Amino acid sequence: MKSLRRTLPFLLIAFILLVGGLHLWGQVQSYGEFPDQLSAWEKRMVVIRATLPEDVLVAGYLDKASITDIPTDAEEPEFFMAQYGMAPVVLTPGIGPEWLIGNFGNSLPAKTIDAWLSEKLGNYTVQELGFGIYLIHDTAG
Repeated sequence: MKSLRRTLPFLLIAFILLVGGLHLWGQVQSYGEFPDQLSAWEKRMVVIRATLPEDVLVAGYLDKASITDIPTDAEEPEFFMAQYGMAPVVLTPGIGPEWLIGNFGNSLPAKTIDAWLSEKLGNYTVQELGFGIYLIHDTAG
């Protein structure tokens, strides 16, 4: 019984080290499996830049919080990634410029987006570009 009491702490430490090592090995193995978020955003922005008229130097940027007034943690990083991907076009938050990038995701209903845009802009055209991203032209502006 005394020998079991002496060896039990060592067995417990060995078990903890083994489990920790296996977890660490799994994390290292899966490190390369996650896509680079910035590269994914850059690919999305290529589509927008190709659709946006060449003479546009400044575009507005809208996100779900613009419509719902409920901010999320993802909005600020997504704005900066969009700004990076749209360079040399400068993005400004809000509806001031004639051309707008709408990053609404896939969870916001189209009716909600249309109602908000109609109230704020009046006349506009909208093109859905995938991934919940829209190119909006304020034709009344």
